[in-house]
Amino acid sequence: DRRCYAFFHPALADAPLIARYLLGELRDGDRVVVMNPSDPPLDYYLLRRGGPPLDEINARAGTGRVYVVVNPKHRQTLAAVQAGAPDVHWSGLVPDGPPVEFDPETVYRFRTR
Repeated sequence: DRRCYAFFHPALADAPLIARYLLGELRDGDRVVVMNPSDPPLDYYLLRRGGPPLDEINARAGTGRVYVVVNPKHRQTLAAVQAGAPDVHWSGLVPDGPPVEFDPETVYRFRTR
């Protein structure tokens, strides 16, 4: 369960739930932005649930949406995670719906203007 996972893998407590959410949402051309140390557990659960790894998702990214995973447990903010992905043209993106909360992590979705 979630509490057991969070005890053994504190880097991203809700990695299984976030992976499930992303796999239900992602379309061709979408991208996922996530910072270390959150990316290895998210990558693991994407694969475990039958999805592609983060590198493959992002290698196929185009003009689709951008999902940003923010983990405040590791002092991450939305601005810090965005700054860690300078190849994304943030100025051309706008929020696409409210953030999705996974206590304590949050997933933001952006789309082109």
